[in-house]
Amino acid sequence: MKRFVCMFIIAALGLALCACTHTPASVPTPAPAESPAAPQFSLIPATPAPQESGSMADIFADGGTELGEADGVTYYEERVFYPEGADEASALFTLEYTLPVFGGGFIGADNANAEVAEYKDELLTRAAEEYLPYADGEGAAYARVISRVTRAGGLTNIFLSEAAVFGDADTKLSAIVLDAFGERLSLASAAMVYEAEPLAAQQIFNMIEASPSAATYGDVTVDTIALAIDIYSGFFAAEQGYGVIIPAGAIAAEEQGALSFIIPKDAFYPECV
Repeated sequence: MKRFVCMFIIAALGLALCACTHTPASVPTPAPAESPAAPQFSLIPATPAPQESGSMADIFADGGTELGEADGVTYYEERVFYPEGADEASALFTLEYTLPVFGGGFIGADNANAEVAEYKDELLTRAAEEYLPYADGEGAAYARVISRVTRAGGLTNIFLSEAAVFGDADTKLSAIVLDAFGERLSLASAAMVYEAEPLAAQQIFNMIEASPSAATYGDVTVDTIALAIDIYSGFFAAEQGYGVIIPAGAIAAEEQGALSFIIPKDAFYPECV
């Protein structure tokens, strides 16, 4: 009997030593302070006019290597005049867009093209229902979309810069992230966590608190940051982790433009101790 009790105690101690303590997804764990892959902070400048071709790599400097024709990626341009039936001379509003086409050299090309087609449908609807009503016929009113495709960490980013111009320009930055088969990922599925917003928000809050310009963010909280995160169109893959795009004015002054925060992959996973 004593021998059995001893064996039971030894086995219980062994299980206790091997156990991992998991932090719930709703309580984000900050990245270790001395981690070699410390979170990086970068500012995406607001632009008064649509970016010209080639500048997307500058805006999303952490988004990996740009893909081109040799990788099965080309681009096409289209222009649409509104209202329906208008031409260039009579249009109240003009939509111009440059979007990628994925060819045979790109694995998952059909899936990737389907995602681009879905974005295009949403863009055309947005132009007709949201942009056109603000076009009063006085001055040039238009929207322009440019795109760039990059690869980082085994994933593909389709970066999109959508600028609506009604005198002043309102530029929105977004991304579509694809897996190795061209299927779209959310931040949660890419990072393989159940709740990505609170984890990412806590990491961003930590970066802001450590920043010399923390005072410019006012009373920003983890909750306000989480509300500003779009886990479908507001992130991109980076070699060192995932970039989260916060829209201009969401957590800082509008004139600061959109903000980009690079979060290491390890910061999304609970620690084992």
